[in-house]
Amino acid sequence: MHKKTADYYQSLTTPCQLSLVFNMIEALFTGKTVLDVGCATGDYLSRFSSASIGIDYSESNLKVCKTKRLNAIKADLNEGLPVDDESFDVVFCTHVIEHVDSPLFLLREMHRVVRKDGIIILSHPIENSLTRIILCDGYFKGHPSHLYSFTLAGIKRLFDIAGLEIVTVYLDYPILRRFNLMWALKALQYLPLRLGLLFAGNVWLLAYRKGLAVSQAAS
Repeated sequence: MHKKTADYYQSLTTPCQLSLVFNMIEALFTGKTVLDVGCATGDYLSRFSSASIGIDYSESNLKVCKTKRLNAIKADLNEGLPVDDESFDVVFCTHVIEHVDSPLFLLREMHRVVRKDGIIILSHPIENSLTRIILCDGYFKGHPSHLYSFTLAGIKRLFDIAGLEIVTVYLDYPILRRFNLMWALKALQYLPLRLGLLFAGNVWLLAYRKGLAVSQAAS
């Protein structure tokens, strides 16, 4: 990682609130070995099997993970994922892709480490949603660690180049989390994507390696 970006994360502690989308798809992780790429303080990692591993660059994040007795290791995501090829059932990466120097390189690394029949689940924030504009939450100005923003077409293009096929898109509306309105989140998934993207705060993507999407969806 380039020193300018690496320094920002070295001592950063980044706890998170679990997304309702995660709660909606949590069954996908049951009994699976998960690689949590950019695991932060382990809020998601703690929900995965004991064989799962988290990766983060922040020393303070890793200390928090250690207090939770989670298996988390330090690595610079821009230099690759320090795990063997095809070694995880699920690669999980939430709110990380917009922070790395090369999103395409990281996606290719995810392709390398996920098992042939495995799943990649990735989420990223939406820059120009009406919710962000109304809340005056500047995507770049309010978040200096954001290096990229992605349209749905743009992120699909990167997945395609990395040899991955997105099969499901979930939209996350963070305001619903405050009131635990799971029923509303499920109902909003039926909105046309173009409309939902205007109001959603984040996009969650479920992908397989190319060629496996059809067989996995049918099984």
